[in-house]
Amino acid sequence: MCIRDRTTIIRDNGIIRVDNTNGVTVRCNLHSEYCTVNVTGWYFGKTGGLFGNYNYEKKDDMTKSNGRVTKNLPEFARSWQVGRKCLSHDNDANQCNTDPTLLANEKCAKIFLDFRSEFSRCFTQVDRNAFYKMCVNQICGLITGTEIHQGVCNISNAYREQCKQQDVMLKPLKDCA
Repeated sequence: MCIRDRTTIIRDNGIIRVDNTNGVTVRCNLHSEYCTVNVTGWYFGKTGGLFGNYNYEKKDDMTKSNGRVTKNLPEFARSWQVGRKCLSHDNDANQCNTDPTLLANEKCAKIFLDFRSEFSRCFTQVDRNAFYKMCVNQICGLITGTEIHQGVCNISNAYREQCKQQDVMLKPLKDCA
Protein backbone atom coordinates (compact mmCIF):
# COMPACT_ATOMS: atom_id res chain seq x y z
CA MET A 1 0.00 0.00 0.00
CA CYS A 2 1.21 3.48 -0.83
CA ILE A 3 -0.35 6.64 0.60
CA ARG A 4 0.70 10.05 -0.63
CA ASP A 5 -1.11 13.30 0.00
CA ARG A 6 -4.73 12.45 -0.80
CA THR A 7 -4.11 9.39 -2.98
CA THR A 8 -3.94 5.74 -1.95
CA ILE A 9 -2.57 2.99 -4.17
CA ILE A 10 -3.26 -0.63 -3.29
CA ARG A 11 -2.21 -3.78 -5.12
CA ASP A 12 -4.08 -6.94 -4.20
CA ASN A 13 -2.92 -9.87 -6.35
CA GLY A 14 -3.75 -8.85 -9.91
CA ILE A 15 -5.82 -5.77 -9.01
CA ILE A 16 -4.39 -2.28 -8.66
CA ARG A 17 -6.67 0.34 -7.16
CA VAL A 18 -5.93 4.05 -6.97
CA ASP A 19 -8.26 6.11 -4.75
CA ASN A 20 -8.21 9.85 -4.37
CA THR A 21 -10.07 11.82 -1.70
CA ASN A 22 -11.26 14.15 -4.46
CA GLY A 23 -13.60 11.37 -5.64
CA VAL A 24 -11.64 9.60 -8.36
CA THR A 25 -11.03 5.83 -8.36
CA VAL A 26 -9.09 3.86 -10.96
CA ARG A 27 -9.20 0.07 -10.76
CA CYS A 28 -7.13 -2.11 -13.09
CA ASN A 29 -7.32 -5.87 -13.39
CA LEU A 30 -3.90 -6.89 -14.66
CA HIS A 31 -5.05 -10.42 -15.56
CA SER A 32 -7.96 -9.22 -17.73
CA GLU A 33 -6.10 -6.13 -18.98
CA TYR A 34 -9.14 -4.05 -18.05
CA CYS A 35 -9.40 -0.77 -16.15
CA THR A 36 -12.35 1.22 -14.87
CA VAL A 37 -12.39 4.87 -13.90
CA ASN A 38 -15.09 6.09 -11.52
CA VAL A 39 -15.77 9.63 -10.40
CA THR A 40 -18.26 10.88 -7.84
CA GLY A 41 -21.40 12.79 -8.74
CA TRP A 42 -19.64 16.04 -7.85
CA TYR A 43 -17.96 15.79 -11.27
CA PHE A 44 -21.28 15.55 -13.15
CA GLY A 45 -20.94 17.70 -16.28
CA LYS A 46 -17.50 18.90 -15.18
CA THR A 47 -15.23 16.45 -16.96
CA GLY A 48 -13.84 16.42 -20.46
CA GLY A 49 -11.52 14.33 -22.57
CA LEU A 50 -11.34 10.77 -23.75
CA PHE A 51 -13.85 9.52 -21.16
CA GLY A 52 -16.51 12.00 -22.21
CA ASN A 53 -18.03 14.80 -20.17
CA TYR A 54 -20.16 12.81 -17.71
CA ASN A 55 -23.52 14.42 -18.40
CA TYR A 56 -25.39 11.35 -19.76
CA GLU A 57 -25.74 12.98 -23.20
CA LYS A 58 -24.11 10.84 -25.89
CA LYS A 59 -24.41 13.61 -28.47
CA ASP A 60 -21.63 15.70 -26.90
CA ASP A 61 -19.32 13.00 -25.53
CA MET A 62 -16.84 13.66 -28.34
CA THR A 63 -16.31 17.29 -27.45
CA LYS A 64 -12.80 18.31 -28.45
CA SER A 65 -10.49 20.27 -26.18
CA ASN A 66 -11.56 23.49 -27.98
CA GLY A 67 -15.22 22.90 -27.00
CA ARG A 68 -16.42 21.83 -30.45
CA VAL A 69 -18.19 18.50 -30.98
CA THR A 70 -16.93 16.13 -33.66
CA LYS A 71 -17.95 12.74 -35.01
CA ASN A 72 -14.41 12.00 -36.19
CA LEU A 73 -12.72 9.76 -33.58
CA PRO A 74 -9.08 10.38 -34.60
CA GLU A 75 -9.70 14.14 -34.67
CA PHE A 76 -11.31 13.94 -31.22
CA ALA A 77 -8.42 11.91 -29.77
CA ARG A 78 -5.77 14.21 -31.29
CA SER A 79 -7.45 17.27 -29.78
CA TRP A 80 -6.74 15.89 -26.28
CA GLN A 81 -3.14 14.93 -27.04
CA VAL A 82 -0.61 16.45 -24.66
CA GLY A 83 3.11 16.74 -25.14
CA ARG A 84 5.10 16.38 -28.32
CA LYS A 85 6.37 12.82 -27.87
CA CYS A 86 3.24 11.11 -29.22
CA LEU A 87 2.76 12.85 -32.53
CA SER A 88 2.01 9.67 -34.50
CA HIS A 89 -1.52 9.61 -35.85
CA ASP A 90 -1.35 6.02 -37.01
CA ASN A 91 -3.82 3.53 -35.65
CA ASP A 92 -1.81 0.43 -34.78
CA ALA A 93 -4.81 -1.53 -33.47
CA ASN A 94 -5.71 -4.77 -35.21
CA GLN A 95 -8.45 -4.27 -37.78
CA CYS A 96 -9.63 -7.75 -38.68
CA ASN A 97 -12.45 -9.18 -40.75
CA THR A 98 -15.39 -9.19 -38.33
CA ASP A 99 -17.64 -11.44 -40.44
CA PRO A 100 -19.36 -13.65 -37.83
CA THR A 101 -19.60 -16.56 -40.28
CA LEU A 102 -15.81 -16.96 -40.37
CA LEU A 103 -14.56 -19.93 -38.36
CA ALA A 104 -11.91 -17.74 -36.70
CA ASN A 105 -14.66 -15.50 -35.27
CA GLU A 106 -16.90 -18.32 -34.05
CA LYS A 107 -16.00 -18.02 -30.35
CA CYS A 108 -16.60 -14.26 -30.27
CA ALA A 109 -19.85 -14.55 -32.21
CA LYS A 110 -21.14 -17.26 -29.89
CA ILE A 111 -20.55 -15.03 -26.85
CA PHE A 112 -21.57 -11.60 -28.13
CA LEU A 113 -23.98 -12.15 -31.04
CA ASP A 114 -25.92 -15.31 -30.18
CA PHE A 115 -29.09 -14.62 -28.19
CA ARG A 116 -28.62 -18.04 -26.52
CA SER A 117 -25.35 -16.77 -25.03
CA GLU A 118 -24.93 -16.63 -21.26
CA PHE A 119 -24.32 -12.91 -21.77
CA SER A 120 -27.55 -12.19 -23.68
CA ARG A 121 -29.25 -10.83 -20.53
CA CYS A 122 -27.03 -7.78 -20.87
CA PHE A 123 -27.26 -7.21 -24.64
CA THR A 124 -29.74 -4.34 -24.25
CA GLN A 125 -27.66 -2.57 -21.57
CA VAL A 126 -24.13 -2.86 -22.99
CA ASP A 127 -23.28 -2.67 -26.70
CA ARG A 128 -22.59 -6.28 -27.64
CA ASN A 129 -21.47 -5.37 -31.18
CA ALA A 130 -18.63 -3.20 -29.90
CA PHE A 131 -17.43 -6.03 -27.66
CA TYR A 132 -17.77 -8.55 -30.52
CA LYS A 133 -15.48 -6.38 -32.65
CA MET A 134 -13.04 -5.97 -29.74
CA CYS A 135 -13.03 -9.73 -29.28
CA VAL A 136 -12.31 -10.42 -32.95
CA ASN A 137 -9.60 -7.75 -33.10
CA GLN A 138 -8.07 -9.06 -29.87
CA ILE A 139 -7.67 -12.64 -31.12
CA CYS A 140 -6.98 -12.22 -34.83
CA GLY A 141 -3.38 -12.96 -35.58
CA LEU A 142 -2.90 -14.96 -32.40
CA ILE A 143 -1.49 -18.39 -33.04
CA THR A 144 -1.79 -20.64 -30.02
CA GLY A 145 -5.01 -21.84 -28.51
CA THR A 146 -3.84 -20.52 -25.14
CA GLU A 147 -3.38 -16.99 -26.51
CA ILE A 148 -6.79 -17.05 -28.20
CA HIS A 149 -8.45 -18.41 -25.07
CA GLN A 150 -6.86 -15.67 -22.92
CA GLY A 151 -7.92 -12.98 -25.42
CA VAL A 152 -11.53 -14.17 -25.42
CA CYS A 153 -11.54 -14.36 -21.62
CA ASN A 154 -10.11 -10.84 -21.29
CA ILE A 155 -12.81 -9.33 -23.49
CA SER A 156 -15.61 -11.37 -21.91
CA ASN A 157 -14.46 -10.29 -18.45
CA ALA A 158 -14.42 -6.66 -19.58
CA TYR A 159 -17.99 -7.10 -20.86
CA ARG A 160 -19.03 -8.62 -17.52
CA GLU A 161 -17.58 -5.59 -15.72
CA GLN A 162 -19.55 -3.21 -17.96
CA CYS A 163 -22.71 -5.23 -17.32
CA LYS A 164 -22.04 -5.11 -13.58
CA GLN A 165 -21.94 -1.30 -13.86
CA GLN A 166 -25.47 -1.59 -15.29
CA ASP A 167 -26.59 -3.87 -12.41
CA VAL A 168 -26.62 -6.99 -14.60
CA MET A 169 -24.58 -9.71 -12.92
CA LEU A 170 -23.13 -12.33 -15.24
CA LYS A 171 -21.15 -15.42 -14.35
CA PRO A 172 -17.72 -15.80 -15.93
CA LEU A 173 -17.57 -18.09 -18.92
CA LYS A 174 -17.07 -21.67 -17.77
CA ASP A 175 -13.47 -21.89 -18.93
CA CYS A 176 -12.56 -18.31 -17.96
CA ALA A 177 -13.24 -18.48 -14.21
